[in-house]
Amino acid sequence: MKKSFFGICFFILLFADSLPVSAVNEKGTGFFDLSDTTEIQNQLRKGDYYLTINKDSSIRHYEMAYILAEKLFDQFSDSADAQSELGIQMKYLFGKSLLKKGVAYKSAGDFSKAIKWMRESQQLLDDFRILESNPLTQMGLAELSNCYLNLALIFEILESYKVSEEKILLSLKYVKSVSDP
Repeated sequence: MKKSFFGICFFILLFADSLPVSAVNEKGTGFFDLSDTTEIQNQLRKGDYYLTINKDSSIRHYEMAYILAEKLFDQFSDSADAQSELGIQMKYLFGKSLLKKGVAYKSAGDFSKAIKWMRESQQLLDDFRILESNPLTQMGLAELSNCYLNLALIFEILESYKVSEEKILLSLKYVKSVSDP
């Protein structure tokens, strides 16, 4: 009996670090899993790794990041905490996952899906223009610039040069705002 009790305690202590940690946001409006933000970033990194090797794997990892980011973003977007640092971080991760998904479809040659996901990312990241300047909003603006640049590349491939030029100019505008806050 003693051995099994100590065995169970040892097992719990051994694997306690791998168990997800739940937390309540400041207002108590919902639960989120702190490991989800790390998992989103891990899935984005895996998608980046596979982007040049295996487009389908890249899309799959970006899709997983998108699903997790959407779940967290939805918890904060309708709450009073949407403008908190954590809410802004969720918006950033969701916008970035949308953008990465679009980049993967661009690499796979599916330009209609790429444009769809990048425009959704653009709409979400566009909110970073009006937020108080801090490192997180600067990262959001850098992703917005990246989004416009990728859209410009797609429109250039599609021989829509006027739209491509507009997107490049917008990309340069946000690159400048990030470098000169």
